[in-house]
Amino acid sequence: MWFTRWESGSVAASELVRRADLAQLLTLLAARVGTDRAIRSARTVLTPAELAALAPLLQPVVLPRATREELRGRRELLTELRTAVVGPGEKAPAEPVQLVRLGGRQAFSATVATVALVVVLTTVNLHDISAALTAGDWRWSVAAFLLGLTTFAGVATTYVALAPEPLPFGRAVLVQVAASFVALAAPAGLGPAGLNVRMFTRRGIDTPRALATVGLVQVSQFVVTVLLIVVLSVLSGASATQIPATSPATLLTVAAVVGAVGAALLVRPVREWLGRKVLPVVRQTWPLVVALGGHPRRLALAVLGNVVTSLGWILALYCSLAAFGEHLAAIQVALVYFAGNAAGSVVPTPGGIGSIDVALIATLTAVGVGPGVAVSATVVFRVVTFWVQIPLGWVTLRGLMRRGTL
Repeated sequence: MWFTRWESGSVAASELVRRADLAQLLTLLAARVGTDRAIRSARTVLTPAELAALAPLLQPVVLPRATREELRGRRELLTELRTAVVGPGEKAPAEPVQLVRLGGRQAFSATVATVALVVVLTTVNLHDISAALTAGDWRWSVAAFLLGLTTFAGVATTYVALAPEPLPFGRAVLVQVAASFVALAAPAGLGPAGLNVRMFTRRGIDTPRALATVGLVQVSQFVVTVLLIVVLSVLSGASATQIPATSPATLLTVAAVVGAVGAALLVRPVREWLGRKVLPVVRQTWPLVVALGGHPRRLALAVLGNVVTSLGWILALYCSLAAFGEHLAAIQVALVYFAGNAAGSVVPTPGGIGSIDVALIATLTAVGVGPGVAVSATVVFRVVTFWVQIPLGWVTLRGLMRRGTL
C-alpha cells in the first residue's frame, strides 16, 4: 500500500475524522477483496471496540466520491459491513448516525448573515449617523434606545397571551430579539413572522395552528393600532393640533382605489381567488378568536402587549425628536410613526430600509418639522431602534439555534 497526497491530510485530526478515515479504508478494502477479508484485516490492527465504533459511519455521506461510484449498485455492502463490525457481546449502534455536509440551520444562519452583511455595507452611512448622534442630546437617544427594547417585551406578551399552548415569556422575548436580526434579511414583517412560526412548531404545535396564531397576533396589532390612534386623538385634542391637510388629489386617489377594489370584487374569478386565499386563514384564525373570547384575562394581556409595543415605538420617536429640541403632540408623533410603518409594509424592503426612512422624513416635514431636524431625528430613531439591535439579535439567534429552540 502506498500513501499519496499528504497535503490532503489533517494536522491534529479529531476522533470523528479518524473514525471516518478508517470507515473509508474499510469500505474500499471490502469493495476490492470482499467483506470477510476486509474485516479480518481490520481486526489485526483494531480492537473490537474500535472496530465496532466504525459502524455508525459506514454510510455514503462519509465516503469519497470515487468510493461511492465504485459502490454503485452494491449498496448492500455497507449493510454487511455494519453488521460484521459489531462483534459478539459488543453493544454498538448498527444503524448509521445522521450526518450532513451542511445542515439546514447552518445554511439558514449563513444565508441570513450574508444578506445582512451586504445590506449593512450598502446602506449604512456612518458619517451621517455619527453627525446625527453628535448633534443631538445623547440622553434622549439613550431613552429612545431603552424604549425600543420595551417593544420586545410587548410583542412577546401578545404571543404569550394568544399562544394555543403555554409559552414561556422569557423564551418569547428572546425570539423577538432574534427576529430583529432576521428582519434585516427579509421583507418587512416576513422574517419575524416566520421566526415566530418556527418557535411554535419547535414546541410541538402543528403548522396550521402556528400560522393562525401569528396571523391573529398581526390582526390584533392592527386593531389595537387603530384604537390607539383614536384614543390619542381624543386625549390630545386632535382638532387643535397640526395634522397634515389632505389634498383633493389624495382624496381622489383614495376614491379611485376604493372604486377599483369594489369593481374587482364584482368579477367572479377575483372573488373565487380571494376566497381561496382568505377563507383558509379565517377558518384557522376564527376558532382562536372564539376561544379568546372566553378568556378575558388573555384578551386583556394581548391588548396590553400591543399597547406597550406601539407606545414603545411612538415614545422612542418622540425622544429622537426631543434630542434635537423638537417636541410634538402625541397624536402627531403617532401618525408620523404609523405612516412610516405603513410605508415599510407597502414597499417590503428588508427591515423597511429606505421606505420607512423616507416616509418618516416626509411626514415629519409635513407636520412642520424642519428638514434638517427631520432627517437627523429619523437617523437617530432608526439607529437606536433598528441598527443597534441587529448585533443583539444575531447573538440571540445563534444562542437559540444552538439550544434547539429555533
